[in-house]
Amino acid sequence: MVGQRFIQLLNHHPWFEIAWLAASDRSAGKTYAEACKWKLDTPLPAHLAAMTVMPNVPEGTPDGKLPKIVFAALDAERAPLTRGYRLTAEDKLRRETIMRVMCDLALDYAAMSQKLGVNFAEHFADELAALKSFAADGLIQFSPDGFEVTDTGRLFIRNLAMCFDNTLAPSGERKHSRTI
Repeated sequence: MVGQRFIQLLNHHPWFEIAWLAASDRSAGKTYAEACKWKLDTPLPAHLAAMTVMPNVPEGTPDGKLPKIVFAALDAERAPLTRGYRLTAEDKLRRETIMRVMCDLALDYAAMSQKLGVNFAEHFADELAALKSFAADGLIQFSPDGFEVTDTGRLFIRNLAMCFDNTLAPSGERKHSRTI
């Protein structure tokens, strides 16, 4: 409702004109009336209701130029989803893999291949090779179909999951908390 209140306040403002509305990919391309559930007592102004919501990226503007002044308001019912970085398809594969390792304490290659749409064992061959040292230490057990984290390995789950994180700097340059 914060965004709606902001629109209500700017609607008849003497200095500002609402000329561009932007939102997430889910709302882009819809009219503002279709994209929002207007909750205020005053009616949604007709000219704004008919305005097309644009993608929240500069190239989404009609003429390729951003407005001179941009105000951002958050809907009070949900957190912002865009933070200046869009996940690539590879990021999404790795996120799901790390989540499955940490939540399920195991990976089934066939199930992951089906879920991710890639041959899991081939796509993550380097990462699986990196896990071999953990297997030698008794932290995971490999099978032909996947691997499972041992009870001792649960204590090192972050270390195991980090093998699938391609955004980490080399171990001597990392700037995050220690795992142990």
